[in-house]
Amino acid sequence: MPTKATQPAIDLPFAIGEQVIDPLHGMCEILAAEEQDILGMRSLYYVLKPHGEQGVLKIPAAVITAHGVRRPLSRRQLQQLLHVPMDPSTLPHDKPHQRFKAWIDMLRTGHAEAGRRVLWEAQRVQADRKLSPQEVELRERVSLAFRQEVQSVMGLDDEQTGRFVQKAVAQAPLVPTG
Repeated sequence: MPTKATQPAIDLPFAIGEQVIDPLHGMCEILAAEEQDILGMRSLYYVLKPHGEQGVLKIPAAVITAHGVRRPLSRRQLQQLLHVPMDPSTLPHDKPHQRFKAWIDMLRTGHAEAGRRVLWEAQRVQADRKLSPQEVELRERVSLAFRQEVQSVMGLDDEQTGRFVQKAVAQAPLVPTG
């Protein structure tokens, strides 16, 4: 069925043209909100164009925030993120499929620190044992999304962005143990 681009009358969390962060695709532009019939159900979908990727994403408007899509952090919020401590006692399961599911669930919360947490945990797990190919792919996607957000918000070049991300992940403070 054909789609119809709309400016919906209902209150949606994001505006057409707005820049957002998708946890697995990085910086995206909201191109449209379209009504579409899929399997006999008419629903409203956001159309997102990931920066640097071919194609578009279509995400149901009713679940876009549950998918983890959020607005980019501010410069100040990104700086504050460097000081959020990580709790090593909450490292994920030993089984790769359980870690992968836990990381996806974490990303879908839309919490700003979720990507950083996934990268930090993946780094810790990789130091002890090998990541599965699925985990490596997820880590690369999350890393790209985090780098794009940092670069866009902070206005940094590639080298500066790399240092910022390295500091945010590798040098994360730990929760004091008592």
